[in-house]
Amino acid sequence: MDKPGLIPEEIVREVLETCNMLTVLNAFIPLKADGKLWKGPCPFHQGDEWSLAVHEARQLFHCATCGVSGNMLYFVMRYTRWSFPRVVKWLYEMKYLTES
Repeated sequence: MDKPGLIPEEIVREVLETCNMLTVLNAFIPLKADGKLWKGPCPFHQGDEWSLAVHEARQLFHCATCGVSGNMLYFVMRYTRWSFPRVVKWLYEMKYLTES
């Protein structure tokens, strides 16, 4: 039985497997194709350089300047300052569950 307030693991897995990371991150920052990667400005430090790289196949991001990296759940948590359950629920409910 699940504990109250916890997100079932299958829901987290469904969000990670079906949400398009580029669509989610592009809701917060502009992204442009750069070879196999997508690049954008990192919202987690000062500066105008496009140092944030998104690897779509791996579903990971990394900033070459400040070193922050992770998956789309971590990006949204850090950007919005929301809790993990809130981010998962938001992604699940906001119709980011698209086939890509």
